[in-house]
Amino acid sequence: MARSTVVNLATGLESGGFRGTFSQMRAKIKDVGIEVANQHISFVTHDYDNGNIGEVKGLLSLKQMADYHHIAFKLFNIPNHFYGGTWLNNVPDEAEFTLYGELYCHDCDSAVGYKGAN
Repeated sequence: MARSTVVNLATGLESGGFRGTFSQMRAKIKDVGIEVANQHISFVTHDYDNGNIGEVKGLLSLKQMADYHHIAFKLFNIPNHFYGGTWLNNVPDEAEFTLYGELYCHDCDSAVGYKGAN
């Protein structure tokens, strides 16, 4: 993981109430990373299995990626607006995607047909 990712996840974990030693924090950050990767796999599989989402099977939209980060973060009590989620806490996600979407992902799929994570 990039240093900025590690710092942001550590801050998110602390914000969510996690307190531990340096080693415990490193292990917890690794756990978050594994959960995010598992959620990514799940969302890509769902995208392939449901051909009515976006334009390219397996290519995720900003909304899909934000949703799987939110799901993973919730398991660790990390607020949604930390790294990988949606940074602008008080701005609706769709407005944030419009404002900053190209920074997050310049070649993401559209969210047409995506009904959100359930």
